[in-house]
Amino acid sequence: MKFFAGLKSTGVIRACGFSTHNDLMNLPEMNNRELFYDVIMVPFNHKGSFVHSVTGNFSEWDQDRLISVLTEAGSKGIGVIAMKTCSGGKYSSSPDIEQDYPEAVRWVIRHSFISSAAVAMANFEQVNEHLPLLNG
Repeated sequence: MKFFAGLKSTGVIRACGFSTHNDLMNLPEMNNRELFYDVIMVPFNHKGSFVHSVTGNFSEWDQDRLISVLTEAGSKGIGVIAMKTCSGGKYSSSPDIEQDYPEAVRWVIRHSFISSAAVAMANFEQVNEHLPLLNG
């Protein structure tokens, strides 16, 4: 933290942050109190869980608690980047709308505390599927 604080004070960097897969409640809560990191990157999707694509580890969280923690972070000006946005599977907000991954991402970015979302896309078909999200 001293290293980052020194770089910020001299203008070498403008912001610092962290990402976490495992301690996604305690670290953001601590940062909400201490206000050191400018941006945080945490798993966030409609399901409240994911399976890590490399390790196969399963992770889940208390969705209501995480939304509360991230809402507080956003209200304090902390940037929140959502990852694992599609790892909860396809989603639909209504029986009239077909479940798909862009709807899962829409669920994530509808939350006002989300500054950005890391959306994994493996091919051009998936890129084209997600492009309409850029227009709101």
